[in-house]
Parts: sequence; C-alpha cells; structure tokens
Amino acid sequence: MNEYFEKMINEYGFEKREGQEKMAKIIQEAIENRKSCIIEAGTGIGKSLAYLLPAVLHAKKTNTKVVVSTNTINLQEQLIEKDLPLLEKILNEKIKYRLVKGRGNYICGNRLNRNCRDDNLISWYKHTKTGDKSEIDFYVDPTVWDMVKSDKDYCVGAGCARDKKCFYYKAKENIQNAEILIVNHALLFSHFKYDKVLPDFDVLILDEAHNIESIARNYFEKNIGSKEIGQNIGMIFNRRTNTGIFKKFSSVEGVYLEFTDSINGIYDAFMNLFSVIRLNLVEKNVLSMRIDKLSDKKKYVENLGRIVEKFKLFEEVSKKLLLSDVDEEAKQEFTLYYTRLKEAVLFINELLNEKTVNAVDWIKLNPVTHDVEIKKTPLDISDVIKKIYEDRSVIMTSATLRIGKDFTYISNRLGLENFGKEFVTSPFDYDKNMKIFLSNNGYNPNSMEYLNYTIEFLNKYLEQKKEGTFVLCTSYKQVDTISKGLKVKGYNILIQGQLSRKKMIEEFKNTRSVLLGTDSFWEGVDVKGDKLKNIVIVKIPFFVPDDPVNEALIEDIKNKGQNPFMSFQLPQAIIKLKQGVGRLIRSKTDNGEVIILDNRVKNMRYGKVILNSLPSKTIVDMV
Repeated sequence: MNEYFEKMINEYGFEKREGQEKMAKIIQEAIENRKSCIIEAGTGIGKSLAYLLPAVLHAKKTNTKVVVSTNTINLQEQLIEKDLPLLEKILNEKIKYRLVKGRGNYICGNRLNRNCRDDNLISWYKHTKTGDKSEIDFYVDPTVWDMVKSDKDYCVGAGCARDKKCFYYKAKENIQNAEILIVNHALLFSHFKYDKVLPDFDVLILDEAHNIESIARNYFEKNIGSKEIGQNIGMIFNRRTNTGIFKKFSSVEGVYLEFTDSINGIYDAFMNLFSVIRLNLVEKNVLSMRIDKLSDKKKYVENLGRIVEKFKLFEEVSKKLLLSDVDEEAKQEFTLYYTRLKEAVLFINELLNEKTVNAVDWIKLNPVTHDVEIKKTPLDISDVIKKIYEDRSVIMTSATLRIGKDFTYISNRLGLENFGKEFVTSPFDYDKNMKIFLSNNGYNPNSMEYLNYTIEFLNKYLEQKKEGTFVLCTSYKQVDTISKGLKVKGYNILIQGQLSRKKMIEEFKNTRSVLLGTDSFWEGVDVKGDKLKNIVIVKIPFFVPDDPVNEALIEDIKNKGQNPFMSFQLPQAIIKLKQGVGRLIRSKTDNGEVIILDNRVKNMRYGKVILNSLPSKTIVDMV
C-alpha cells in the first residue's frame, strides 16, 4: 500500500499522516489473516481512507465484497461523494461501490395503486427510474408514504403484478456486482434480523462503532403499537367505512357475520388493552414505564388473554376464506395482513405465558398522537451481536472507544473477546490548541438554581466572545429554559427544534452564532476554522436512570455482582462527553476552549476518570 500513500502525497498534495498509514496496515494485516480488531483512531487521522484502501484492494484481489457500515448520513455521503472517487484516481481503476438503502426508501407500485390518491405521488411513480424517496422534490405526508412504501409484510413476491417494476428488487440486483457496499448500522442489523438484505460479504467495517450497542438493542427489540394494529386490522376490515380486503370475499356464503364479529372482537380487545395502558401512564404522569410497575396488572393480563382467545375464532373463519373460490391475488393479500396480525398475537402470547429473560417489557405513550407501544427490549446484547462477527473479518473503529486508555468497557458490551485492540494517536496538538475550563460553582447540577447559574454564566461569557459557541445540553427542557434566559445581542441564536439540524449547521457556519442543542449535536457535526471556538458542556451526559430500559440495564448489571455506575453509566457518559468535546478541534489549525459547568468533574472521585479520557490535558480551574 505504500505506493498509494506516496501517490496521495506527491500527486494529490496530501500531507503525510503516519497514523493513517499505521491504521491502514493494521487493517490490511487483519483482513489478510481473517482476524478482527477494534481501533480507536483519533480525529484527523483520515480513518475513512485508512480503512477503504485495504478494503478495496482486498475486494479486488479476492473477488469478494466488503460492507462498510456507518451511523450517520454525513459519513455515508463523504464515502460515496469524496473518498471512493478519490481512491479511484489514486488506484487508477474503477471501484464498484453502492449505497444500499432499506426497502422502506422505495415505493411499491401495488401499494400505491391500492392505497394512494395523491396525484403528485402517482405522477412521480410513473416517471421515476429508481423509486427512491430521496428523489421526491415535493412534500409527502409520512402517513401517506407508510401506505405506499415497499414493506416485507405486504410483499407478494413473484405473484406481484408489478414485479418487473419493483424498485426495491431492482436495487437489490444492482448491488450483486458491487465490491464495496455502504450501509447504515440499522440496515446492517436488519440483514441479520430478517436475513439476506445484503449479499454474502467477506469483510465488515463498522465506523462510528461507539453507537453499535444502542442500535443493535433497538433492532433486536420486539414491539407492537396501537397505530400499526389499528391500520392492519383496518386493511382487513374497517367497520366504520365498511371497507377492506374482506370485501373481496363477499361472495363467500355464510361467513360475513362470523368474520366481522371475530375481526371486530380482536380490534376491541386490542384497543381495550391499549386503553388500560394509556390510563396507567396518564395516572402516573409518565410517558413510559416497565410493565411490572403497572398499577392495574390484572386488567392488563385479562386483556392479553382476551386477544389470544379472540384470535382463535378469527383463525377458524380465516381458514374458510382461504379455502373458498375467491381469486388467488385476494387470498395472497389477505394472507399478508393476517400473518402480520398473527405475529402481533404471538408476541401477546409471549408476554402472557413466557418468563422474560435478559430483556425488559415496557410500555410507551406518544404525548402528541396518544399512540401506545408495548416493547420487549433485550438487555445484554453481547451474545446476540456475535453472529455478525462469524465467518468474516470485522474491523470496528471510532474516535471514542476507550475509557482512559482501556478498551474493557466496549469489549464487554459488544462481546469482543477475540478482537485485537489498537489505538492510533491523533496528529492534532490538543494540549496546545484546546483548553478545558472547569467550573467551581456550588450548585446541584440537577437543580433549578444550577440552570439559573448556567444562564447567568452564558450571558456574561458570550458578551466577551467574538466567535461561535456550541452549548451542549442533555435534554430539550434544558435547551428551552436556557434559550429563554439568554439576553446577549449580536448573535444568531440557533435553538434545536426550530430548524432542521442541517439548516442549523449551515446558519452557524455563515453567521456569528450560539447553537443550543441536545443529543444529535454531540456527535457527527463538523465545523472547521474560526466559526466554532467555544463549547459549553452544561451537564455530564449521563443517561436518564429511570428510563425503563436503562433502569433494567442497571438492575441486570447489579444482579451480575458488578457496579453499574462504574462499569456502565460512567463509561457511557464519558464516550458521549468525548464526542461532544471532539466537536471543537477538526483540523490542525483549529483552537478554542471547552467549558464544563458541571462541578461533579471537580468534586466527585470519578471526575479524574473523566478528565483522563479527554484529549487535552490543559485543564484550568475557572475563577
């Protein structure tokens, strides 16, 4: 590979990056020996080219495929639009690469014909060559798209009248000859959950790997929701409008009353269950809760049982419909909705009769739509996730994987016992270019007094600064309270929720701004140069401990005889904090300061662990 790095320097004006070359050689060696490794690669190394070059060379040499999985669209766009085209020039050879999208990004002609009356969408369908939603340049209501998108539960496969114009399967065909497949983490787990979304591949590279655990947990979660159940039953038979696929079976004698009674009975049983859940959540004034904390568990269990009983009656009458002389297309469509409903009832039966092991059962209420969800979320996913490591070389990388100088946390959470562990130092001089200031305030970080102090501090601090500032919060409530208290003039105040994330970053780069954001602004944001000079961390980003999943995770770790704070809560917060602090220095010439207002970094014993994990050792106590 040395010749290609020389070419990058001599012909394309790249500076020599020892870290990039070191990382590429580590990955090349791992791939050649069918080994796996995890690499923390500091900002500025150029890690995407460091893994793409050995990946492309391997794919071409062995005629196999490499999958590169990322968490953010920004990184996917960088790989597709910048890095891979550059590598084609450096190698002087065409690289076969594709961005792979999930099937929900493609329109389904069958579902459009049945469910859509939107003239713009119908016209677009007639002219599109890809069926990809990203092509659409007009507004499409999300509920409309839900009814027309390609969906495995509604796909009739070879029996589809529009199979020659199935955009999803065309897209699948187009990736068969690719050497490099770019996916997101969600689609990757969809491949392992539902099988064969992707063709066989020899090497898997996971960038932004610090997000893997939470995404995997969400993907292996089971759930049902009031909205989806209502829509699915309505597609079978809607008693209010007297419509649905059942109308195609109207010629079948002697089943109308039996069928409508059974399907209406299932609908009522489900809605009664969701009503019980909704009432429990409203009474406790919470939006989510573990099922074992329901105040009316008896009614909940009774409704679960009623759903199972009602479905047995529905199953019997459904068999009569499927044995009738009605055309096969109608039967096929009915079977799709029936199967989806049956899967929901099987989940209900699991909740009713099976002991929950290594998972938490919980409920959730949407405060706007009042839709209810029931979820079963896995806790320790280290064993489940291991199947993605089987029979291939796996490379995981991110700028934030270690706690201090240790990979133990990420290794334990993701089951990486047989992975090599490597660290590649950033070329940036953090000690020189980043000062970290610690506050001496005496307020409880969870109090209103602390928020008032934060507002007072920011008003004084921002008056002294000429350049842009990120104020990173841990909740929307913080963003709202702080934004209302800011009195500074001469700044464009950008508040998360008022503009799209992309628009906020554009505005920040073009104006003297203060940006107040929460979760999504702690990572994946790249503002180089003088526009971003200051980052204010309002609180250490610990997750909310009374969230049902977090609460269960803490209990699970305690039951294993471990300290959940030191082995889980603190490491997770440190990785998030490293991401937030990492927004400041994005090039060798960048410099600025990080203000950590949360006094626990100074006052608590674990503060040293936090400071030892941050990139700069230039730590200053604020006066």
